[in-house]
Amino acid sequence: MTAPEAGAPKAAAPNAVAPYAGAPKATSLTASDMPVKNSTMEGIILAGGQSRRMNGVMKAHLPVAGIAMIDRVSAEMNGICGKVHAVVGTEAQQRAIGGGGLSVVVESEPGRGPLPALQTGLSLVRTPLAWVSACDMPLASSKAAAYMAEMLVRSGRMAAVPFVGGRLHPLQAVYRPECLPFIRKCVSAGELRMNAFLETVDVLQITENVLEEAGIDARFVINVNRPEEYEQICRIGNEFFQPNA
Repeated sequence: MTAPEAGAPKAAAPNAVAPYAGAPKATSLTASDMPVKNSTMEGIILAGGQSRRMNGVMKAHLPVAGIAMIDRVSAEMNGICGKVHAVVGTEAQQRAIGGGGLSVVVESEPGRGPLPALQTGLSLVRTPLAWVSACDMPLASSKAAAYMAEMLVRSGRMAAVPFVGGRLHPLQAVYRPECLPFIRKCVSAGELRMNAFLETVDVLQITENVLEEAGIDARFVINVNRPEEYEQICRIGNEFFQPNA
């Protein structure tokens, strides 16, 4: 079920995930456990898309302010995660992305979208939490991830997902590995929508105003699907990644 963190408006946000009372709570951690590098959280980068709307160009390697998008995401994750995994769709992608300290694996059911890829990624995690990011989200923020992780720990819920710009962003979120059986059930049933999975677990929705109150730039959820969006993120990146920006 979804619940805004303290300080968020009491009214339900548009398009919020429907409440679900039957999902189990994961084993509790204390808020002081986060963020602790190498012990409580691993990173999962989803990089198996076919980039059809980008004319087949491999988005992971597109530069933003001079650095490939996947390298930006990986660098942020390495700041607070003990290990970072990249999940790809093909062996060719595995060869292209391999190196740089990333553990790169080919997803078990390629070509079916991000939910099966998340299933593969979470199956690799050996820590209580996992920060998940798509590779085409170059403004991914370790500060935002650490905040979401802390809120997740305090809440005892199964996932912390930002709600920004009127919608949820499940590909830039923090999950507990206990979500894995629910993902498997959805995938096995042919239900591959991320929101369908979220309806089956206990979700903490973190709203835009709560992020802003915590001093977090909500643009960390921006992703790139089309050439015009890449041009836009490059303009934003030139400002965002300036020293002392």
